[in-house]
Amino acid sequence: MEKDIKRQNDSLPLMAQLSKKEKIFCEIYAQFGVTGIEAVYLAGYKPNNKNTAYSIASENLRKPKISAYIKHLYRDYKFTDEDIMNEHLYLIRQSHDLTAKARGIDMYYKKNGYYSQKNVEASSVTTVIVTQYSEMSESQLEERYEALKRKQLEQHSL
Repeated sequence: MEKDIKRQNDSLPLMAQLSKKEKIFCEIYAQFGVTGIEAVYLAGYKPNNKNTAYSIASENLRKPKISAYIKHLYRDYKFTDEDIMNEHLYLIRQSHDLTAKARGIDMYYKKNGYYSQKNVEASSVTTVIVTQYSEMSESQLEERYEALKRKQLEQHSL
């Protein structure tokens, strides 16, 4: 924890320790969410081929100074674990894009280790159902919603 606080406060000296290309690499990688290979090309490195670009990206992302600066930039861009969880919750709670909602739920389950061999088969059924709903028109969804409401009312009245 103490190291993290020191790194946050020392971001300017940290930035000064990076070469111009390394700094640009970090900023492109953090701000635009591109792959390390894409960041290598966009930062002005001149690799001979994609394998060399991969090696440069891999090496850069393992350097402690670069890693610390990228983390600092993520905080500046509000790309923290808490912000990601809030975005994730938005995906799960929204109802206008059921495909995105299903993906959000799927990511949540994967992240929290809820998938087991038994649960994988059951989850594929849920994905099929959600996909079917996402392919329905607005009027078809309304009809389905009304039918479900009627069914729920009938069950409560029994």
